[in-house]
Amino acid sequence: LYSSSGDVDDIDAIIKIFFDVDGEFDWYDDQMTLGYVSIDVDGETSVYLEEGNANTDTKYQVFTLLEANALSTDETYQLRFTDENGFLVYIDLEIDNIGPVLYDTIKADVEFNVEKGSDFDIMDYYNIFEYIDTRAGNIDYVITSDIDTSVLGAQTFTVTATDLWMNVSTFSVDFTVTDTIAPVITLSTAPELEVGDTEPDSATYTTANEGTIVVDSSQVDMSVAGTYFINYTATDGEDNESSLSLEVTIDAVEVPVEDTTGCFGSIGNGSAFIIFGIVAVLGGAALFFLRRV
Repeated sequence: LYSSSGDVDDIDAIIKIFFDVDGEFDWYDDQMTLGYVSIDVDGETSVYLEEGNANTDTKYQVFTLLEANALSTDETYQLRFTDENGFLVYIDLEIDNIGPVLYDTIKADVEFNVEKGSDFDIMDYYNIFEYIDTRAGNIDYVITSDIDTSVLGAQTFTVTATDLWMNVSTFSVDFTVTDTIAPVITLSTAPELEVGDTEPDSATYTTANEGTIVVDSSQVDMSVAGTYFINYTATDGEDNESSLSLEVTIDAVEVPVEDTTGCFGSIGNGSAFIIFGIVAVLGGAALFFLRRV
């Protein structure tokens, strides 16, 4: 027998009788008045069903008791009704108005934060998180309010568990969706550059999975050969920041050298002159003079 404490008001208590788990209970008499139930509490020991629901194959029969006649889990009761042969049938009732109990233990030093975009699992925060019913034992729970990790801020995770007597238990816990992961920067291959080339657009050599990228190429001097660094900084909407540098080498321009094997010249004054020359011989050099008077 199920007594829903959640449905109790100042006057009535809602009572539900659970007949069988397979839903094969038959009221037999199709002439019973639909939805009409008359209950008599006999000396706090039995509940007498005068008429019942005419629907066949139903699992439950619901009726209402005055608050003064509310059933107690400390007492034993019987359901009495007449079967199809006219015999008065007595069925012992088990009263259950206690919802399933959540047994949980939180992991040590855990914070109830969820990283944006991650997969949320309640078991990442609890060592034990299960519902146990006083009669049915372990029962499953249903998530009625989940965490949306695409939305930043405070959110509530809620589960409910319902036993066979339709007692419902609810549990809620608050989480905060945060963004603590910095953007990921990806760099392309550095370009091949020479002194005098036009400086390329440094922003084209990088991408980031999120946020805004700031490029600093102030070190690069296209007029001087050497190695330089272009610095990239990416910042997302939560001010998470990451930096990465691209190494760029500017090569010197090679100037062709003329290949000569000798050099000659003369100095004259009237009929006198001097011929001089420098001749490269087998990797060495010879200097000579010719003089005429």
